[in-house]
Amino acid sequence: AHVNTGILYSLLGDFEKAKAVLDERWLMFYVAIYMYGIWDSYRGSVDMNKLYLLGSIYGYVLAWGANHLGHYRSGGRHRARAFAEVVAQSKNGAPPTP
Repeated sequence: AHVNTGILYSLLGDFEKAKAVLDERWLMFYVAIYMYGIWDSYRGSVDMNKLYLLGSIYGYVLAWGANHLGHYRSGGRHRARAFAEVVAQSKNGAPPTP
């Protein structure tokens, strides 16, 4: 059958060698494999684009939440400053304030 060799030659642009290697009975099977490969590549790229858009929107929402909601939970103080205060209090032996 030499379908793989025929695919290799056709992708390299050597169509005469591809025709010589492939059996005529396998040509319709070759076309089906080729069209399936094109369709599957297209479907995969569309799915990846949807996932990229979903991930970028989700990442933006998470980043916004981490930057803004953490500020409110720390009593109006910035997270880094609140963390530094907790570390300083723990070094002094005082219990951390909420």
